[in-house]
Amino acid sequence: MSDTTHMMARGMTAGTIATAAMSTLMWGAQQVGLLGKAPPQKISERVLWRVLRARPRHRHRQALSMANHLAFGAAAGALFALGARRLPARPMRLAAGGLYGLMVWAVMYRRVLPALGLMPNPRRDRFGRPGTMIAAHIVYGGVLGAIV
Repeated sequence: MSDTTHMMARGMTAGTIATAAMSTLMWGAQQVGLLGKAPPQKISERVLWRVLRARPRHRHRQALSMANHLAFGAAAGALFALGARRLPARPMRLAAGGLYGLMVWAVMYRRVLPALGLMPNPRRDRFGRPGTMIAAHIVYGGVLGAIV
């Protein structure tokens, strides 16, 4: 296995674990009313509706939402790992990971998702969701950086 393939596989594993950590924070925020419907679920449901013009059963939507979220987290982890191998030490990777998570939030939630009509711009979103999602993405990046 090449060094690049190894780093990408390591990043995908770290990204999956980091997504689980992020999801735990999101679940807690949802329980106290800060999140409403979790963005991965909203996004998956909207994409399914656009593609299928149907709504699968609740449990299928939840499973697909989690699979989509984990897959995106794994892919983003692979990209981070490719750049992280240039960082000299673990503390640098932890800090870079937190910044990377924040960058993923900014690109996706401020640009891509609103442009696709999948999520509102954070300025127009419900109270609590943008701050929660920023914190969740910093957690994602921090965990990712600590593992990679």
